[in-house]
Formats: sequence, structure tokens, C-alpha cells
Amino acid sequence: CHALLILPLAFPWILESIPEAAMNGLLMFSGVEGIIATDLWQRFTLLLAPKHNLPIKWRSTSMRSYTCLQLLVLATCWIIQVSPFGLFVSLIIVSLIPFRIFALPCLFKDADLLVLD
Repeated sequence: CHALLILPLAFPWILESIPEAAMNGLLMFSGVEGIIATDLWQRFTLLLAPKHNLPIKWRSTSMRSYTCLQLLVLATCWIIQVSPFGLFVSLIIVSLIPFRIFALPCLFKDADLLVLD
């Protein structure tokens, strides 16, 4: 199955026979499905839900705080990416590793981080 990914590189004329609208639809479907499948999207939708409708493990304020923090980092990366400093987004993403290891345990309980990660 993964070998099919190399096929358009070896034979680019194959892609020319596929209509552009079909390719755009496929890419859009893949992008939307990829976003919906993430835990961040699920927690974002739970942010909008009333607290009494949440599963018990998501009722804590740490879930809401963690999700808001992730959305803030996502917005920061997005803003920097569209600015002239767009090349620094990779530096921010790499700096999230030490932030997760050293700073997040100070902000959240270890049990909460195990559930939220």
C-alpha cells in the first residue's frame, strides 16, 4: 500500500489523468478526517459542551486548561507561520519537548497528564 505513494513520483503522467477536482476533494477529505481524529479536536468540542454532559474523566478543570494551552500554542504557531518569521515555527515546535518535560508537570498533576497526553 505504501508503495503506491512512490508511484506518482516514478510515473507523474498518472496524476495528470485524474481530474483536479477529484484530487482536491481527496486532499480536503484527508485533512478534515485527520483533524477530527485528533484528541485536541475532541477536547475542543468538549470545551463547548455543558459540564454535566462530559465524561467523568474530562470534568476536571485541568482538561479545560490543558486544551486552552494547546489551542494557544496552535494559534501562536499559526500566527508566526504566516508572519515573516515563519521559519521559526519549527524552533517553537522543537521547544515544546522540554516544555512538556519540565514545565507541564509544574502546572498539572501527573495523573492528569497521563490522561491528557
